[in-house]
Amino acid sequence: MSIQNESGNLMPKIPDSFKKAVYFEKSGNFFIPAARMMYASLFTPTPPSQDEDDEKKFIWSVTALIPAGFDLSAIEEEVERLIDREHKPANDKLRAKITRPFLDTAGIRSLASLADEYPVCLRLSAKAYDKNGKRRQAPGVVDMHGKPVSPDNEPDETYNGRWFRASVNPYAWSHKTGGEGVSLGLVNAQLLWHDDPLAGGKVAAESEFEAISDEEMADLEGAFE
Repeated sequence: MSIQNESGNLMPKIPDSFKKAVYFEKSGNFFIPAARMMYASLFTPTPPSQDEDDEKKFIWSVTALIPAGFDLSAIEEEVERLIDREHKPANDKLRAKITRPFLDTAGIRSLASLADEYPVCLRLSAKAYDKNGKRRQAPGVVDMHGKPVSPDNEPDETYNGRWFRASVNPYAWSHKTGGEGVSLGLVNAQLLWHDDPLAGGKVAAESEFEAISDEEMADLEGAFE
């Protein structure tokens, strides 16, 4: 289903609890609101950039498209708290230069066409290896019933446009070469309801191609004999 479909507008049907970020005291993590999944690599680590070929720097990651009107204030407040505690900007000008994890969808070429419905996106990631080169535990991925999702089902379950939510751990960082900010570490993900694929998302082959009759195939094969 899409946001506008034969069953009506989906947004009013989404529970209010899924429309805002919340702090989960039991784990100490934050839940992002329900979002549309883009560029997910939740089971198989991938390079953080096109020119990175060192497997020890690979990451699990996903981009979350946040619907207009959904509430990120709980995470926004935590980001500002971390900036005050870790970066201690001396003035508003320096504070404004600190990188935050809230991206303007309109400013990302591949996603700009979705900006009206999803004005903000979040990039969530987790390193696949620690500083000693030891493989880290992958993010947990469960379905709506809390049951683990098999990596074998990755193409069908984590396509561009699938609804999901995730638990994240905001953290502050600084680069030796300059630059500092706060990012959202990916902890776990829960796959929600299906929807139409977005922006070239993976579509099952059987839903794209119609069957070709034996007669048609015979005609084509005969042309090359």
